[in-house]
Amino acid sequence: MGSILNLVFENWDNTNIALPNGNDLFKNSLFLPDFIHNNELFEVKNVKLTDVHLFNNFYFVIRHKIPLFQYLSESYDLFISDSVKLLIRNKNLKIIFIQEHESEYRIQDTIDLLDKLCIQNNLNSSNFYIICNNAEMSLYELSTKINLNKIEFLSEMSYELLKQFNPTFITNKSGKFALLHNRTPKNHRIILLALLKIRSSRRGAAYGFNKTSFSLLL
Repeated sequence: MGSILNLVFENWDNTNIALPNGNDLFKNSLFLPDFIHNNELFEVKNVKLTDVHLFNNFYFVIRHKIPLFQYLSESYDLFISDSVKLLIRNKNLKIIFIQEHESEYRIQDTIDLLDKLCIQNNLNSSNFYIICNNAEMSLYELSTKINLNKIEFLSEMSYELLKQFNPTFITNKSGKFALLHNRTPKNHRIILLALLKIRSSRRGAAYGFNKTSFSLLL
């Protein structure tokens, strides 16, 4: 691995282990996805704010559960400390907001608000990244200097999960088909599954359940 990804963390515990960025500001801040640390493309280095300099790229990643727009609009704040802001201005530190599972459905509002907050804080918006599962991210690239990236995490994860069942690929199919696969059986998903079961009962459907996930093949 020749490339190095420098990940910057502001807070560390007593054993010198990095804590999730935004943990003291964001509600339910999360640590980085496993696929960032477990990859064959580059080496990952966790560094402190004092290690940031101009001669390499450094990334301050904040992973969040709910849409970024909700965070920004409720507090009208960037959720980064003054120390981090100084590094953005003087050391070209990059800020990444990532939500790999969701689509950031109010993406234009999110972009506009983040741009406005960057201006108010005297920060270059080109140092900010929004990474999410919105398939239309590229449509908004010309309207902002913020870096917009669509992540393929969900499709890759679903592919890896489905491979475990050794499915048979059938080239000659007829009729209508749909595949529903969810990792967590939340209430609205169970309701949808029940509705599909009722409406598809006449033509048959295959279901799979366990304690943490369920699948439906129509």
